[in-house]
Amino acid sequence: MQTGTVISLVVIVGVILVQMMTGSVWWLAARTGPRISGYEVLGMGLALGTFASMISSMLLAQTSIASVGWLIPTAVTVPCVLFFRRSDRFDLSRVMVPRAQSWAVLITLITGFIAVAVNWSRVPLNAPTTTSFADLYFFEAISRGLAEFGPSQSILMDGGALRYHWFTYAWSGELSQISQAEPFLVLTRVLPLVTLLGVTLLAASWAGNISKIRWVPLLAGLLIVVGGYSGALYGSILNFDSPSQSFTTMWLLAFAMAFLLAIRAKGNSLTTSVVLALLASALTGGKISHAMVAVGGVVLVTLVLIVRRDPLWRRSLMLSLVSGVSMLITYIIVLAGVAVNRNLTEEIAVKASTWQGLDPIAGRLGVALGTIALLAAILARVAGMLWPRASARPIINDWWFALGGLVVGVAAMLALSEGVNELWFILAASAPAAVLSARGVGTAASWLTHSYPQLASRRRASLLLVAVPGSLACLGLSRNWSEHQALLNWLSPISIWVLIPVTSVLVAWLAFGRGHLIRTCAVLTICALPLSSILTRPATLWTSQRTITTEAGVITPTSGSGVSGSGVSASASSIGDTEQPPESMPALSDQTTPTTTSDTDIYAAQRAAAEWVEAHTSADAVIATTDPLSALVPALTGRQMFIAGNRYQEGLGAEENIDTVRARSEASIALAAGPEPRALSLLCSAGGRWVWNAGGVSAKWQAAADVVYSNDQVSILKLRPGACPA
Repeated sequence: MQTGTVISLVVIVGVILVQMMTGSVWWLAARTGPRISGYEVLGMGLALGTFASMISSMLLAQTSIASVGWLIPTAVTVPCVLFFRRSDRFDLSRVMVPRAQSWAVLITLITGFIAVAVNWSRVPLNAPTTTSFADLYFFEAISRGLAEFGPSQSILMDGGALRYHWFTYAWSGELSQISQAEPFLVLTRVLPLVTLLGVTLLAASWAGNISKIRWVPLLAGLLIVVGGYSGALYGSILNFDSPSQSFTTMWLLAFAMAFLLAIRAKGNSLTTSVVLALLASALTGGKISHAMVAVGGVVLVTLVLIVRRDPLWRRSLMLSLVSGVSMLITYIIVLAGVAVNRNLTEEIAVKASTWQGLDPIAGRLGVALGTIALLAAILARVAGMLWPRASARPIINDWWFALGGLVVGVAAMLALSEGVNELWFILAASAPAAVLSARGVGTAASWLTHSYPQLASRRRASLLLVAVPGSLACLGLSRNWSEHQALLNWLSPISIWVLIPVTSVLVAWLAFGRGHLIRTCAVLTICALPLSSILTRPATLWTSQRTITTEAGVITPTSGSGVSGSGVSASASSIGDTEQPPESMPALSDQTTPTTTSDTDIYAAQRAAAEWVEAHTSADAVIATTDPLSALVPALTGRQMFIAGNRYQEGLGAEENIDTVRARSEASIALAAGPEPRALSLLCSAGGRWVWNAGGVSAKWQAAADVVYSNDQVSILKLRPGACPA
């Protein structure tokens, strides 16, 4: 590892610790109660600290103190702590370290780190090209653009803007700028680890707050970090193809905990309201699908309290209004005005079940059957939520919150036809639901232990007997070893809902006797289904390609390694990262060089050219590229573009800028052949004087520009003073 990278990592760790400590102080100020889990404080601190630092940095991005903008929240916090240090809120003696949560955090972090490390092979830092997901350059480009120019202008097009949920990428860009890290280091290495840490701390502490069973926090962490959709390909909450989806999950878990704790809290409602407003804003600007899931949870909890005539309904309603106003304001500032009516998603119109390869036949019936199978795959992980209904026990507000989110997620999946986009909602909802599912499994298993105390060891064996056959069957059905693969794909998630209950009946009859037979069977089923989502598919470690049955016939995804389980290539949309069928819509191609050249050599040449640009052009330089489809150049150089990543700019920019995007894209392509007058005029009118030429330089450029840099892959042209048309 190079010395510069080591220094960058040290700086990054220091910045993250400062952010976490700042947020932890805020949470201690808002949190009531005599005893608080230290993991809760750190998890909430990470969620609050990252958001506060990012927002401060973005607000001050174009000011004279931009370089220290991220430190403003900390600078404000320190004197407040010193002034109120005698307050009970800052009494650290009430912070405890539960042993069960400690083991849960340790094991989950180790397991998650293995998953993250395996995924790193997809995106080698010396050649993050064909084996990675196609959105990678776009994500890195907007990260750098936000850090350099702030949120008001797009790095992809001078004079344009992006109406996009950019909060995650602003945090990544801020961290890269502070540490002077090389491209993609924060986005592909640091961000997944911070996400893993955040969701682990929050899941373990939340589960520990609502359950006294020792292993429930561990199960909650594993369901979120390495759980998947039983029998389906794509279902990892710790997702690597969409950094905003995974990172905002940390903010969603923090919001859920803050809201539910605030309902029951006594005393300082102002501090709690501020924390909720911040986290609600984080959800909306982080990933709008997560905000909608949170709205579903908040609304259902409030309605249930009103119907029950619970005295807490007024507090819940007030907190709901605070959250809603914050979300609305953030939406107007960050997302409103996007060219959604002409977005990329309209060209897709593919159901999520089709993307998963779960449609057994072509046509509407096949889609309907595939959607049923996908629902079965999704609900296995959260099946533990069935226990309160099966046991007729009182239902806590946390359960209603998780259910409200699931309702929104399922509704979005049924109503939308946007490929993987429609799954972002239910994937977000799966995180809080997984915590409640783990609690349900714990209480169900506890009932079994108390009902059959003499059979405790047999109970453990029985759970495995129920989970393993179903898991192995689903894994087997997912393999490509039959000419009836489409049907087997469909049976894969369906079979587990048949095999586990049947096996449960046999186990209940043989191992536990006939007493409480129905209840025992239900308990075993409820326990085994969530476990199957771990055993069937550690989503970040195993992926099988599947044929996809569509109206146009049967196609096969042709992605790279697909470690995250996407199995296809991707582009972007207004609400998520849209995955496209490789034959019906071509994947983004950032490689314009012969395939005989190695990826490492290609990237080395591109990086060398980018370093030259950074060293020899001003920060406000406008650069044209002859490959306007790719976001490579802004990702590597951090310079604002004449136009790059044009599909993103068209779909995520303002609708009134669409004609400009298209005109500049045509001009960029024309510049590859030489200084075409109209193209040159458009470039000059935008203030552009530089051209990144991804191919050979035409002799026609001799009179209009100088080749100021060149290597095997890239040539940099600089327009001569008299080159621009009068």
